[in-house]
Amino acid sequence: MQGYGDLDNIDLVQLPDKSILAACRNHIRGSGNETYALYRLQVFISSNNGKDWDFLSNIDTRVPHGMNDLWVSDTGRIASHI
Repeated sequence: MQGYGDLDNIDLVQLPDKSILAACRNHIRGSGNETYALYRLQVFISSNNGKDWDFLSNIDTRVPHGMNDLWVSDTGRIASHI
């Protein structure tokens, strides 16, 4: 899987049909690469055991404002700090 931004905190789930879902943080960095310009949580799907991935869904997208953040926690839960 290849993200356009800062791809991290990936949580995988295999469905009964053997497809794999990957929920992850895919934040976009701003100019100078020092701060985030956009927070995103996205879902990707693979039907060939993780060899190739396709975009499936956008869970949430937000513009940073003050101290907010958005990620998939280590327990697989969507977490937000605003």
